[in-house]
Amino acid sequence: MAPSKIVLSQRDAEDFARLTLSEIATRTPSKHQKAPFVSAHMARQTDPKYLRGSDLSERLCVSCEALMRAGYVQKEALAFVTEIAKKFQGRSRRGRPRSGTTKRDFMATMQSVRSMVNAFARRNQHLDDIVDRWIGKFLWERAIGAIQGSKYDPDFGRKFETRAGNGSGACEHSR
Repeated sequence: MAPSKIVLSQRDAEDFARLTLSEIATRTPSKHQKAPFVSAHMARQTDPKYLRGSDLSERLCVSCEALMRAGYVQKEALAFVTEIAKKFQGRSRRGRPRSGTTKRDFMATMQSVRSMVNAFARRNQHLDDIVDRWIGKFLWERAIGAIQGSKYDPDFGRKFETRAGNGSGACEHSR
C-alpha cells in the first residue's frame, strides 16, 4: 500500500508556494559541486548531480505539485507559481543572453516554468516524497511559530530563546 500524500487547503497551498518561492538557495560555483546550498533561512547539502547552481527548479516543482494537490489545475498552478517566481526568471548565466531589450510575455515565461517543473519531475523518481518533505517542513515551521502566514516571523529567534530561558520544554542545553 502506497503512503498517502500530504494535501493542503488551497489557502495553505498558496502560503506554501509564496514561502517556498520567497527565496532560492544557491551554492558557490565549484568543479565538483560539493558546496552546500545556502539561503536566508536554510542551508543543506545535496548529492552533487541532484541540482546545479540553485534549487529553483525543485522549489518551482514542489510549489506546483502542492497547488495541484490542493485542487488547482496545472495551468492555474503554473500561472500562480510564475507570478510569484518572476523575480528569479531570466537570470541564468547559461546560454546566450537575449538579444534586444524586449521583455518576454507572461505566457512565454509560464512555458519556461513548465519546462523546468517537468524536467525536475522527470529526473526524480520519488517526487511525492520530495513534495511531502517540503510540505512537512512548512507545517512543522508553522506549528512551532516560525512562520506567520506565508512569511518567516522575524522575531521567532528571540521568542524561542525566551521560551528556552523559561524552561518551557525548549532545548535547555542550547544556552
